[in-house]
Amino acid sequence: MNKTLKDIEAKHVSGTEDDFRGNEGKVECPVCRKAINQRDLETHWPTDEKVTVELCCDCRADFEAETGKTIDADVIDDDLFSSLYKWAIENAGPTSNAETSSEDRMRAVATALNGELWQSGGGIWLVICRRKDGKVVVVSDEVICEYASEEAFENSKPSKSIGLV
Repeated sequence: MNKTLKDIEAKHVSGTEDDFRGNEGKVECPVCRKAINQRDLETHWPTDEKVTVELCCDCRADFEAETGKTIDADVIDDDLFSSLYKWAIENAGPTSNAETSSEDRMRAVATALNGELWQSGGGIWLVICRRKDGKVVVVSDEVICEYASEEAFENSKPSKSIGLV
């Protein structure tokens, strides 16, 4: 099996306040793009690799009906996994929410920087990091700004900025 395969993973559904990846949150099936509960998501992987395919129960049933193959475990033989992976790629629908990619990127930045994810309106996601010295650092898809204080941030008066585009 090709070592450059990427995981086919569900993504957090934008606009929900659920606990993502704690079996309670809403995720989008990467194949049919339907919003489902995290606990209803299936993950399958081959015996010889760490790449995975996540999909909803309905998509697994569609795969089985269309191919005549049955998935009865999380770890599946390599030939069955290859068929599932190819089927998932071929049947994957377009992302349902264009803002998801920006939100997902900013969520990852917020986690890495221990910052706060904030939706500023108009589909613009920011990461806000409040430093111990009172300065505020704000990261967007286009710029990183440092503000001398919370007040400077509220008044949109950065002391330093770095353009990213």
